[in-house]
Amino acid sequence: MSKIIFNPVSLAVLTIISIIFSISLHKSAQKPRYLAQNLQNLESEIMKIEQDVALLEKSIEEAQQPFSQEKIIRDELLMKKPGEYVVQIPDELIKISQPQIQEENLSPWEEWQGLLF
Repeated sequence: MSKIIFNPVSLAVLTIISIIFSISLHKSAQKPRYLAQNLQNLESEIMKIEQDVALLEKSIEEAQQPFSQEKIIRDELLMKKPGEYVVQIPDELIKISQPQIQEENLSPWEEWQGLLF
């Protein structure tokens, strides 16, 4: 029996079997890590989708408000109520009526002096 165990061929076979067994154990040990990371990725994706759903529900709720509906009717559909008049101001008049802001390059002391006196 000891001749069979210490035979070089049987030692090689036992070595190959032990290497295959250790590789199998190593891969089995890595599987829970992979599954845990996959679970974490799925949970973060679920949280993101829940936030998106909450935002969409909020926007649906806002869209169903009468004020929002009237805003859409007036601004996007360009409709008006009976008896109302729509006044449209040209963009050129709006630009002209805006005050022109001139920036003066004053030193900090001059700014303080203008502020205090």
